[in-house]
Amino acid sequence: SRVQNQSSTPSTSARVDSMSKAIAQYALDARLHAVYEQSGESGKSFDYSQSIKTTTDSIAEQQMTAYLSKIQRGGHIQPFGCMIAIDNTTFRVIAFSENARERLGLAPQSVPSLDKPEILTIGTDVKTLFTPSSALLLERAFRAREITLLNPVWVHSKNSGKPFYAILHRIDVGIVIDLEPARTEDPALSIAGAVQSQKLAVRAISNLQALPGGDIKLLCDTVVQNV
Repeated sequence: SRVQNQSSTPSTSARVDSMSKAIAQYALDARLHAVYEQSGESGKSFDYSQSIKTTTDSIAEQQMTAYLSKIQRGGHIQPFGCMIAIDNTTFRVIAFSENARERLGLAPQSVPSLDKPEILTIGTDVKTLFTPSSALLLERAFRAREITLLNPVWVHSKNSGKPFYAILHRIDVGIVIDLEPARTEDPALSIAGAVQSQKLAVRAISNLQALPGGDIKLLCDTVVQNV
C-alpha cells in the first residue's frame, strides 16, 4: 500500500496542477475582459501588454461564470442552452456559463427543496450532474481519441431528469460541453445516432484500409480496437 501511495502521488499532483492552471487561465481571461470593458466605458484605449502586468486582483466565481456566458458561441449564449468546461484528466468543472445551474435544474428557485443548490461549482465532478447511464456515456466520450465523432451525446440531468444533447469540443485546457435541450420524442435523436454510427464505421474502414498487407496479427488487433 505504501508503494501504491507513492506511485499515485505524482499522477494526482499532475491532475491537480493541470486543473489549477486551467482555472488560473480562465481567471486571467476574465480579469482582462473586465479591464477591456472598463476601458470602453471610460473611452480610454485598451493596452493588452500593460493590462497583463497590472491585472493581478483576484476574481470572484460569479464574475468568471458571467465572463464565460459572454464568450460562449462567439459572444452570445443561446437562451435555451448552457456550457460547462472541464479538466481533461479529472473531468472536474473548471468553468461554466451563468445559466448552467438553472438549465440543469440546480438553481434554488427552480427546486426549493434541493439540499445542495451549489452542487455545480468549480471543482465539481461533471459526471455527478447526470444520470449514471449518461455519466458512463460522457466518460466514454471524454476518453475517446476523436471526441467530435461521438457528438451529439444524449444525456439526462440527474436532478431534473431532462434530456440534453451534449456537444463536446476539446480545447487547450480541457473539454467544453455545450448542452442543448432535447425532446424525448425528437426524431433527430435516432438520426444523430445513425450519423454517429456511420462516422465510426467510416473511421474503422479507413484504419483497416491503411494497414500494410500480410500482417494478420496487426489486422486482428485493429479490428478489435475499432469494432
